[in-house]
Amino acid sequence: MMRRKIQTCIDRERDFGVEELFFSTTDRRGVILSGNDVFVRVSGYEESELIGQPHSKIRHPDMPASVFRVFWDTIQADQPIAAYVKNRAKTGEYYWVMAVATPIDNGYLSVRVKPTSELLPIVSDVYARVLADEHAASEEGLSIDATIEVGLASLTKELHALGFADYPTFMHQALASEMTRRQNTLKQRKSNSHHWASHAFASGHHSSPISQLANANRECDRNLADMLAELSSLNESNGSFLQSCHTMRQLSASISTVALNARVAATTRTLEAIAGELAAAEKDTREQIVELLDQVNNVRSSLTTLSFDICVAALQSEIATHFLNQIQFTESSSATKHLELLLRQSDEKLQTLFGGLERAENWFQEIAKSTSHLQRNAKILRFIRMAGVTEAALLPPEHAFGGLFDRVKSSITSLLEICETLRSDTQQCESEIRNLNVLKTTLSSNLQRVRIEKSMTLVG
Repeated sequence: MMRRKIQTCIDRERDFGVEELFFSTTDRRGVILSGNDVFVRVSGYEESELIGQPHSKIRHPDMPASVFRVFWDTIQADQPIAAYVKNRAKTGEYYWVMAVATPIDNGYLSVRVKPTSELLPIVSDVYARVLADEHAASEEGLSIDATIEVGLASLTKELHALGFADYPTFMHQALASEMTRRQNTLKQRKSNSHHWASHAFASGHHSSPISQLANANRECDRNLADMLAELSSLNESNGSFLQSCHTMRQLSASISTVALNARVAATTRTLEAIAGELAAAEKDTREQIVELLDQVNNVRSSLTTLSFDICVAALQSEIATHFLNQIQFTESSSATKHLELLLRQSDEKLQTLFGGLERAENWFQEIAKSTSHLQRNAKILRFIRMAGVTEAALLPPEHAFGGLFDRVKSSITSLLEICETLRSDTQQCESEIRNLNVLKTTLSSNLQRVRIEKSMTLVG
């Protein structure tokens, strides 16, 4: 049976700002090695009470064990992960975070933000139902592992109900949603803490080596924020592509029905030939739509992975800027140690990101080719329809062939309109990819500045 340690919990949220970032490192067993001031303050513990303790010290009993199984299985496979986590402060109060954990040498690095998107209340309800299933399994006498398996099945079912194929698909969208919402909030609020830091560096520390490093890293922050905004637009376009594909499949099905009925109604070789041509052109169109749908889904998967990489890189870069502030104004040796780790992690993540951006150049070229093929097919369908209308005009009014080709007119017209929209949207996406590559070039240049300033500031 699965037993939980009884904890005192208070149904009151512990407050912290959307502009704040948590940071901590653990060893491979999850024992806390370090944490920043935000982590310590919000947890309610003294730093000495956290260091050397398992990260589960702040676990809230409302968290399903299965979520942590997914979390640990992923990072132990040396893959990054993002998850909504409800934590318990020393006071018994709770606080939610979106946690992003990545493997580092002999341990893990975790950066957390305050979740503010519309997904949080949905996830809270999902966790409650998954936890109830785990409790029920535990009460039935199942082992801990068996209980967690029940929770995993429940979590998967919940994600499917929300439209996500699996947990990675969910976490990619969730992190992108949280980062986009956070970025928009900070832009609107014009956070005082960020303004203060900018003015401090701008007004009296131009010659300081650490300020030069901070300026270079801050430029990387801005580049990544711009990339995230560009990716958000691309994701919206790709969503409209999916909707267009599904609509075209419905239109193609209606044309197929007309082609079948036309074959049945055909009473001459000419009518049979027209019906056969319509069926063949519809089949080619249907196959092309399926191919386009596969391409769009592949691009969608690639976009979400790229968005995730940008989000992780942006978080690691921003927390590095935070430690640069600490070093500048407090000369903290622990902050310097953390900074070296974060800059190294950020550099590695950016290399992964650059590889993804290089592949992105080809994503929409295949979609453009398929769209051109579809547009050509739709024009062929229109020509065949006109031939059918011409032949039908020679038939007696009561002939079954008569009205069939009038019924298919709107479907073909809609196909042509969708193809034109897809063509225009694809061109827009290719333009946005070019914008991303311009940003990549700028980011690469700024990253090189960071490397140079880092070698001059932190080494030797």
